[in-house]
Amino acid sequence: MTAGFLPLVICAAAFVGLHLLMSSGLVRPRLVLAVGEGRFAAIYSIVAGASFSAMIATYAMSPFEVIWTAPAWTAWITVAVMPVAVFLVIAGYTQPNPTAVMQGDALGAPDAAAGVMAITRHPVLWGVALFALAHVPPNGDFASAILFAAVAVLAIGGAFHLDARKRASGGEAWARFESLTSNLPFWGIVTRKTHLSIREIGLWRCLLALAALLVLMWLHPLAIGVTPLPVIE
Repeated sequence: MTAGFLPLVICAAAFVGLHLLMSSGLVRPRLVLAVGEGRFAAIYSIVAGASFSAMIATYAMSPFEVIWTAPAWTAWITVAVMPVAVFLVIAGYTQPNPTAVMQGDALGAPDAAAGVMAITRHPVLWGVALFALAHVPPNGDFASAILFAAVAVLAIGGAFHLDARKRASGGEAWARFESLTSNLPFWGIVTRKTHLSIREIGLWRCLLALAALLVLMWLHPLAIGVTPLPVIE
């Protein structure tokens, strides 16, 4: 790896580090106390957006250096995983989510662990993580590896970090919610801690996720310059 990747490495480290620092038990309570929950959420969003934009900008300017030559079949990994990733993000944003910013009140709801929460209590974070991980195999260059690794590390690390913070401050309500859900996607269903119900999730969320996936597939060649579908030779 050459020095040309240094700006991307710095921006990727800042992207991950600033997120985890601002949401930490040391920094977050002090900022919330100083500026209020709403302003903290706004500041956090601005920092997140700025650090992500900087990482994307340095990614675009980074040299192209191959680590591995990806076989054509690796594109099928992305095709297989992306529907799950998009569904988790869409369902996570459209359902009351006790782990989301400024939705702590949802923790006390009788159906807090229902719907997409039966799959994972961090649907948005795991959706983003699956998106990033699914794009690693077919992209064998250094810049892409750094970019997608940073996104995956932040999303997965954020899920476990959030669990630890909520465990320390969420009390009995969080303990109950945690006992009925799993962090790792589908693990609670496999271990029969919970069950999957399309009725609880809502068919309309599945259809919305499908529509979002089709839009992303249509935009991919326009924004990225390559088709997201595997090329069959």
